[in-house]
Amino acid sequence: MIRCCLLRHVPSSSALAPVPARGLKTILDPLPEDSPNPDIIVMGLGNVDYMQTWHSVGMRVVKFVAHEMRGTQFCRDRPLLAHVSFIDLPNKKTVMLLKSNLAMNASGKSVSRALDKFLLTARQLIVVHDDMELEPGVMAWRDGGGAEGHNGVRSVIGAISDDGFARLRIGVGHPGSEKDVQKHVMGTLTDNAERRKYAAIVHQASVMLVDRLSPGAHKRFKSKRPDIRI
Repeated sequence: MIRCCLLRHVPSSSALAPVPARGLKTILDPLPEDSPNPDIIVMGLGNVDYMQTWHSVGMRVVKFVAHEMRGTQFCRDRPLLAHVSFIDLPNKKTVMLLKSNLAMNASGKSVSRALDKFLLTARQLIVVHDDMELEPGVMAWRDGGGAEGHNGVRSVIGAISDDGFARLRIGVGHPGSEKDVQKHVMGTLTDNAERRKYAAIVHQASVMLVDRLSPGAHKRFKSKRPDIRI
C-alpha cells in the first residue's frame, strides 16, 4: 500500500467539494522518503484560487480520481511547487496526480521538476485541461502537438522543452465573443444546472483518464454517479 504524507486520502462530504487550506493537516517539504516512484504523472491544469470554474476542470478531475481510486491524501511538496497524490492501478502501476500551486501560465515549472525528480520523460506525462475548441461535454485525447492557444499547455511545453505528452482535452465550449472568454472560463459556477453538467463532465473525464491508464479501472470508483455538489 502506497503512502503520501503518511496518511491515506480522507474522503470529504463531497468528492468535488473544495478542501479548505486549513484542512490540509500534512504539509511537508519535501515528500517523505518512502513515497513511491511513479510510473506516470498526471497533471490537472487549473488555478488553485479559482477551483469552481471551467478553467480548473483539469484539477477537479485529478482530485476526483484521487478520491474515487482511494489515493493518498493530497500533500504539498514545496520543491515541486505542487500538491500531489498517488494512486495504485489494477495493472500494478503507480500514478502521481499533480496540482500545481502556481498560476496557470507558470504551472509547467511544477511538472518539469516532477519529471526531473523521478527521471521520467514527456511520454510518461498526461495533462488534463479545458478546451474551448470542443463543445461542452465533448472530450478527446491528443498525443503531442502545440498548445493551441492554451496558456497552461504552453507553460508545460516551454518548461519541459517537449510537446510529446498526451492530453485529455475537456470541452467547455466557446462563448462566441473573445471579450467574453475570461468570464466564461473564470466565472464561478453558481447555477444548479451548470453545476450538474460540470459534475457529470468531471465524472466522465475521470473514467476516460483511468481507463486509459489501466483499462476498466473505473470499476474501482466508489461513486456510481457524479456528485452534483461542488
